[in-house]
Amino acid sequence: MLQIISGKVFSGGKLNEQESDAILYSNYNWVGPITTRVAELRPISPYSSNVGAYVVRYVNRYEPFPNDPLVLQHGDTAVEQFRLLASFYFRAFFHADRTYVEGLCRDNPKHGSDAIIPNTFIPGYFELGRRGTYAESVGFVSFVS
Repeated sequence: MLQIISGKVFSGGKLNEQESDAILYSNYNWVGPITTRVAELRPISPYSSNVGAYVVRYVNRYEPFPNDPLVLQHGDTAVEQFRLLASFYFRAFFHADRTYVEGLCRDNPKHGSDAIIPNTFIPGYFELGRRGTYAESVGFVSFVS
């Protein structure tokens, strides 16, 4: 889906386009927008927050054929693929559900029988309030391309 919305697979004809937004939450914090070829990751929460909120802005595209009744694809697949790329590259956890991010990125057990804290198994990925760097933001653009 990301290859489709990037425009790489089209023959150069007319494209139907619609700008779309989605919200992602993460334990990764960065201060400025990161614009890649397929989407922009724009922070919308304070930098000091343990769980950051981001708008993922992208242009949903498809190339219509003559007499094609199809409409634009739902962007959930593109957002999910972008979310996975961001999680892999930034070594952080991105998800559409803030409560899920908070639950996985906790430092302490929720209750007495809660013995599994993800950060103890995969250090970094689930660390709360992980701070981003300029080098990471620039590298992510190249990584997505």
